[in-house]
Amino acid sequence: GKRAGRPRGAPSPAVAALCKKSTPATEAYLVSLLGEVLNGLSDKLKPVQVEADLAVHAFAEMANGSAIQALVPVCIENIDSTKKWTTVVGALMLLGELADKAPQQMAPCLTDLMPLMSSCLTDLKQQVKDQAKSTMHKLLDTVGNKDIEKVLEDLVVNMMDPTKTEETIHKYAGIVFVQVVTAAALAAVTPLLKRGF
Repeated sequence: GKRAGRPRGAPSPAVAALCKKSTPATEAYLVSLLGEVLNGLSDKLKPVQVEADLAVHAFAEMANGSAIQALVPVCIENIDSTKKWTTVVGALMLLGELADKAPQQMAPCLTDLMPLMSSCLTDLKQQVKDQAKSTMHKLLDTVGNKDIEKVLEDLVVNMMDPTKTEETIHKYAGIVFVQVVTAAALAAVTPLLKRGF
């Protein structure tokens, strides 16, 4: 019955409370629970889902630049076709929040994230697409290259609708690069380049 859900969701309220009072020393222990919390978003019982959602948001609030290297791989593991869509949406949301909080630390992660984001932007589930689009904008804001800033929206549109590849490539071809092209900027345009060839 409904009471059976309490033990499964029990870690989420504790994790949320600990995240709010965490220190750098405790963050490492909390990160090990993130996968379980993300999976709680897909639990059959609504109270467990709600508690897991609160815990995921607490992770987003807790996270600092040093936690990025530990949190991103867990999010990547949970953006998988074998996971339920609510888990994927939660992982995407957390990635977006991390990009907002620590853009310099998230930029190097784009090389690993862009292939995942490409598939999420064309997912069959509308909720996954919507969250992926929001997260993608936040991730692209971490690129920090003023030369391609103007056409980043076109990149998202192209990833969602591959028929716009040629048009988007022509826009990118017209860019005169003044700034150094970093790995993050190159990672951002790689999906477009792959589609164009």
